[in-house]
Amino acid sequence: MRAVVVAAFVAATQVASAAPHGARAKADFDRGVKAYQRSDYAAAADAFKRSFNAEADVETLFAWAQAERQQDHCELAIELYRKLDGFSLPAKNREVVIAKRQECQAIVDAQRPRSAPIPEPKHSPRRPPRVDPDPLAALPPEPPADGARPPERHARPGRAWYLDPTGDVLTGVGAISIGIGIGYLVGSYNASVATSTSAEDFAANHALSDHDGKIGVGFSAAGAVVLAAGLLRYSMLHPSDTTAVTAWSTSTSGGLTLRGRF
Repeated sequence: MRAVVVAAFVAATQVASAAPHGARAKADFDRGVKAYQRSDYAAAADAFKRSFNAEADVETLFAWAQAERQQDHCELAIELYRKLDGFSLPAKNREVVIAKRQECQAIVDAQRPRSAPIPEPKHSPRRPPRVDPDPLAALPPEPPADGARPPERHARPGRAWYLDPTGDVLTGVGAISIGIGIGYLVGSYNASVATSTSAEDFAANHALSDHDGKIGVGFSAAGAVVLAAGLLRYSMLHPSDTTAVTAWSTSTSGGLTLRGRF
């Protein structure tokens, strides 16, 4: 059947042009036809190629294209079929060439790998991903240069510093203790400077001064510590409302020294 196609094509084109006339081209053409008839398409294609290179003939070109097609060399066959467009062919022969070329083109298209489907975007185009306008806002604050940790704030928002119960109790008790200590220290001082009319009075005043002085120093020292704890409590709760506060008492003066604003 395949040889019939070539033979029919050759017979139809004999009006326009005959088979190759040159001896060498005609010998190669005949050898190609015999190889094609025994289904040796590789030998047929080689023979038709030699014949066409020796003499450009339309029948030889068609037979060469058919031999390549039978070997599944569809891309080469398509090129050969397209070369036939440059020849003057009868309408029926041109229809045959177009049909054969379309068959090869369908095979080539079927063998091409299909392109992978385009993946869907992770985010809907109507709703773009949310972007933080300030990427540094989520970062923790940098520690101070000296490595010290900033004071922790435990105060409730909008609460005055003097309304903290713990701080109020500490400062109140500390102030009362200091007041009692000052009272005893004043009594100790008065007893030490009191006029003694006898040795018994002098001894009694000295003992009273020593007794009141010790009690005064104790109350003053304890009150200073408690008061300092209360002020420290205020400063930790509201560091922006206080400055450095220093408090201490001495055994010699028995007083309390405060510095700073609170």
